[in-house]
Amino acid sequence: MSGQIAPEEKSPKTWQPTELSPRHHEMKRLMLMGLSNKDIGKRLGCTPQLVCNVRNSKVMKEALAKLQDKADEDIINTKNRLEALEELATDVYESILTASPEEGVPWHTKAHVADKVLDRTGHSAPQQNLHLHGHFTADDLQDIKRRAKNLKVAGEVLMVEDEED
Repeated sequence: MSGQIAPEEKSPKTWQPTELSPRHHEMKRLMLMGLSNKDIGKRLGCTPQLVCNVRNSKVMKEALAKLQDKADEDIINTKNRLEALEELATDVYESILTASPEEGVPWHTKAHVADKVLDRTGHSAPQQNLHLHGHFTADDLQDIKRRAKNLKVAGEVLMVEDEED
């Protein structure tokens, strides 16, 4: 039995693999998915004790640690790449927010960008949900439409089409 403890030395409490077989790699995959020893045993047709022994073996702990180190390295690399782009992203946001009306950046885009910037800096815009109920006459609705036509929001005219009542 290459790579494993001889049969006479085995006991449910002490047996551990010394190298990972294809079946052990499948156990490792299922462990990484968060399955319990019992569930892994059911899937692979072995006892939960065998899965526990493999999970707690030195060779499996080393394999899992290598995977964790690789995942940590990937996270750190991604973080570094994002930090390198932070200044460029800030410049893009700044150019959108400071664009003149001639540059054609719609006010709603500017508002959206401003909300994102404020949110990411811990100063999110206040959230307010107003639920108003009312009964309006035809004259009230005409007055609201007239006032809406005269509204200016962030230097751009809010367009409201006349609708037939």
